[in-house]
Amino acid sequence: MKNSDLSNGDVPSPVKKKTSFASDVLTLVGGTTFAQVVTILASPILTRLYTPEEFGAWALLISITTIVGIIACMRYEFSIMLPESDEEAINLLGLSLSIVLIITSISILPIYFFKNEIALMLNSPQLGDYLWMIPIFIFVNGTFQALNYWNSRTKHFKRLSFAQVSRSLSTTGTQILSGLIRYPLSGGLIVGSLVGYIVSTLTLGGQIWRDDKNFILSNLHPQKFVQGLKRYKKFPLIDTWSALLNSISWQLP
Repeated sequence: MKNSDLSNGDVPSPVKKKTSFASDVLTLVGGTTFAQVVTILASPILTRLYTPEEFGAWALLISITTIVGIIACMRYEFSIMLPESDEEAINLLGLSLSIVLIITSISILPIYFFKNEIALMLNSPQLGDYLWMIPIFIFVNGTFQALNYWNSRTKHFKRLSFAQVSRSLSTTGTQILSGLIRYPLSGGLIVGSLVGYIVSTLTLGGQIWRDDKNFILSNLHPQKFVQGLKRYKKFPLIDTWSALLNSISWQLP
């Protein structure tokens, strides 16, 4: 084994899958397609369990979390793909997850102090009972983004495909079950989406931890987060604003 394949403690770098481009595309397309089919098949059932107003409140909350979630890592997740060494990349993953935790913590403050005002401003009073879920959405979504780029770096696309399928199944399953038992207001749709995000993130994160745990524990050093923070500072300074404005242009209406 080459020295470049070893890191601290002679722990080998994560094994990168040797597959063709066509195989990778088919793997991702297959998982995405199956997830979309599940959603389409569930739509006639969901439209009979929930009212248009409940769908509207659900879509409103998802729009809010999408706008904030796009910058949950301050775009540092893109830097995970760039370094030549996996040791530097794993510390960029750690940096991204740390930023997600900070952004999530910041988002708690306006929700806690201005929950009712935000609900009234959005002309959706019933949404006030579920605004507390926004920080959880941001944390889970940001974590998934960071893990996704590490997973793409190691080319384990079956993990991502499986995570997408698990999200679709858990989301629709929870939403249908909640609708059948008549969970209050739009809560069933919102909780179902949150469950889906959590399940897919745990699925992807669990697979990464199972395969790369030794490498992560051996090479993750918080002091190196600062190096990555400075080296790739153009991502938050430049790309964050374009991503945020693009997300707002889609979600704000």
